[in-house]
Amino acid sequence: MHLRQQHPVFAGRGAEDQAVRRTSGGARGVGSRGRRARWMTLSLLTMASLLLRAPAVQACAVCFGKSDDPMVRGAAAGVIFLAIVVYGVLFSFAGIAGLFFLKARRLSRRG
Repeated sequence: MHLRQQHPVFAGRGAEDQAVRRTSGGARGVGSRGRRARWMTLSLLTMASLLLRAPAVQACAVCFGKSDDPMVRGAAAGVIFLAIVVYGVLFSFAGIAGLFFLKARRLSRRG
């Protein structure tokens, strides 16, 4: 006989229902492991069936190499625009850091 069953002080919460807890499996019991394996198997089979039924993918003008297509020009303009935005933000942070450095230098000379 375990200490929890012998003394009510050590019984803890739900100790009176140990037989029920043993048979139900609980949140981390044997039953949840089997359910998790079934869901994994089902999801893998579903993904495999979707991939096998997918139509053949055809390359767009960007990948195919047609350089005078409007789609290629739009993609190039998008890359240039994003580069301008990213470098603009980076340079503005560098400018603010430089401004703080100069102000700290001026304040240290005065004081």
